[in-house]
This record gives sequence, C-alpha cells and structure tokens, in this order.
Amino acid sequence: MRNLIQFSLWGALGVAATSDAHLRTRAAPKCANAPSTLSLTDLPYHNYFYSDCNVAAQAVVTSPQPDSDLSIIGPRLIVAWPAGDSGACMFFEPQSSANGTLAIELVNSTVGTPLGPVYSAPKSPSKNPSVGVQGVLRFNTTATLNLSILGSIRTIRDFVEGPSLLHPEFQDAIKYTSGDGGVSLQRIWLDNVTTTHLNFMPFKDSSEKNNGQVKLSDRTISFDAGDYVFSADIDYPQLTALKPSSVLNEASANLTAEKPAQAAALSFLSYSEKVLAGAWRFLTYFGRDSMIAALLLEPVLSYGEGSAMEAVIGAVLERVNRTDGTVCHEETIG
Repeated sequence: MRNLIQFSLWGALGVAATSDAHLRTRAAPKCANAPSTLSLTDLPYHNYFYSDCNVAAQAVVTSPQPDSDLSIIGPRLIVAWPAGDSGACMFFEPQSSANGTLAIELVNSTVGTPLGPVYSAPKSPSKNPSVGVQGVLRFNTTATLNLSILGSIRTIRDFVEGPSLLHPEFQDAIKYTSGDGGVSLQRIWLDNVTTTHLNFMPFKDSSEKNNGQVKLSDRTISFDAGDYVFSADIDYPQLTALKPSSVLNEASANLTAEKPAQAAALSFLSYSEKVLAGAWRFLTYFGRDSMIAALLLEPVLSYGEGSAMEAVIGAVLERVNRTDGTVCHEETIG
C-alpha cells in the first residue's frame, strides 16, 4: 500500500470549546491507555491526528504561504474519520481583504493540544455515541465560511480533486442553525440514521471574554478575527484501533521506542477490521494496496490473533465476491 508505506515512513512527526463539548467529553468512557496524537507539517498543509478508545480522527489545516498558487491553495479545514470513510470539509476566504491575506491555524488550548476528543452518549441503547474531535481555530483577519461539505471522503475528493463537483442531494441536506453565540451545521446520511455535526463557537479566554463573533447569514458563516472552538462529530460505529505494540511483531517491538512517530502513524491506519490505505484521502479498505503493503512490511508486522496481518488477510477474505471469487479493490462506504 503505497500511501500506508509512505505515511508510516515519513519523519519529522511530533506528538502533539464550548461548555457543552467539555460536558460531552467528560461523559466519555474512560480509556485504559493515553490518547495517541501526532502532527505532520508539509506546508501549506498541517496534519493532526487523534486516537483513543472512543474515536480516531484526522484534521488537516491548509493556510496559504507567500509562494502559494492562490488559484488552487486557499484556507481550508478538513476533519476525516476512518469510521465510515467520512469527513467534513470547510473552505474559508477573507471577508474584506485581498485573496491570500487570510491565514488560519489550530492552536493549543484548554480544548486540545491542538485536538481534543468529543463524545456524546447515545440517546438510546440502539443508537451509537456521537464522537469526534474539537480544537481552537485562529483567524488572523475577518473571514467567511462559504462552502462546507459533510459526507464521505469520496464526496470531498469529488470536489477537491475532481472538477469541483458538488452533489445537490448532499449539499441541500445540510442544515444551518445559530444560537447561544455559535453556529451549527448538520447533515443526516442517506441511511437516514447517521448524522454529521459541525459547530463553531467563540473561544473564551481566561477572563471569560470572547475573542470574536461568529454570525450566520443564509448559508454563509462570518467570523471576526480571533479564536473559535470548532467541533466535528458523527454517530457512525467506530473501528477498533490497533496499538503500535500490536501492529509490530516481537522482533520489531523496539521500533515503537526508536521510531515512535512512524509507529504511531502506522498504528493510526491499522484496525482490527481492516488496514487503511492512507490519510486523509483514502481512509478505507483498498484490497490491492493492503496486500502489497503487507508483503513489503511483512518483516515487521505482527502475526496471530488480533494482529496486523490478521486484519489485512481477514479484510480481504470478508470482501471477496462469493459468486465469482473476485477481490474487492476499493470499499465504497460513507
């Protein structure tokens, strides 16, 4: 799997609200292990990853640099979940200044460093909890959010990498609401069960003063310069993440300490149900890529029950066409 190998071998990785969001987080089931976090910067992109026993998610912040081609690089925030191969993509632009003057960034705060978890208990035993991530997003000048895409990663890629393709059946289903000084977006999936939520709220500093205002006009959201808590969550069943120590075999266990960032990156893409092709654009099963990656990484991958190799082989077998024996290449979900 080219993306998995490339992602797991990249170097220079480092470990890296609203009151309602904090309440939801405190209600989350306690995890036995500390969260796994890491960051990767490849300007103009800043990647952040968060994973614990309740949720795994990636956030990607794009902020134009002085030498950026502004026709293709603009302020953007993506939150992506391996669960459901789903995500939320937000495009910002300066409200009253020239193109290229708006810079956005995630900053460390009491909400997260820079990402923290979001957890909302299920409303009934038959429902799934809503889980995701939150953080503080900083704008250096006034900004507008004029396009949001809530859906599968494939849907986001149709716009980002395709001919700027938007699907009206998805876009028209996004509901915008405002209240208590914040703005919320939500969309129910085509299964009429799963919901994606996205929220923005001014961040209060230690003096309890807001750093700006966020306003909604029709389907456009405007921000003053300042800091804002964002949270994004879904109530789709989560995957079972494999710890770095579970992904590697005993002979390679030392890599967890010698190359912690690479081990954490490989772990972020490894789950009991399947191994993912890469972040953020391929957070799902790709049969060919999984098998090639397993062959190349075979000297260091774990074997046996609950192992990385079991996840690779099991995922392939589960997705074989039983009528003609063909192997699934790309799992289309979300």
